[in-house]
Amino acid sequence: MEAIASVVIISLVLIAAVTITINMRNQTIATEKRFEAVEVGTRIRTNISSNADYDLVKAWLDQTPGQEVSFDINSCNDALFNCDIIFGVIVNETLYDQEVTIVFPQTDDSVEFKIIHYQIMIVYYNTRDVLIEGMIYDTYQ
Repeated sequence: MEAIASVVIISLVLIAAVTITINMRNQTIATEKRFEAVEVGTRIRTNISSNADYDLVKAWLDQTPGQEVSFDINSCNDALFNCDIIFGVIVNETLYDQEVTIVFPQTDDSVEFKIIHYQIMIVYYNTRDVLIEGMIYDTYQ
């Protein structure tokens, strides 16, 4: 009877140890993927802010005033954005294209300060996501 009890106790301890190890490994992978997603988002934000034309994007957004506008790789418009530099970012040999969505929440200060806000949402490691914000502004040329 004591042998059976000790086997049960050892089994419970081993199951707990394996469960903790698996959870720690998953958390480590998720953290690494989050760092990758932040790097991807930062690159995309730089590419958009550097290459997007304020007047073109504003005219595009004015077609749906007051509404949130979003696009992804399937609905990217090459006339407005160079889709290759937005959805062609590779980090650690992983192409981030299907995971990326760009959202333009239209705000009140956009018109007053001639700034277009946008958010880059990147889904990483199952359903976790990271949100990077950026802006396109009029250069007053």
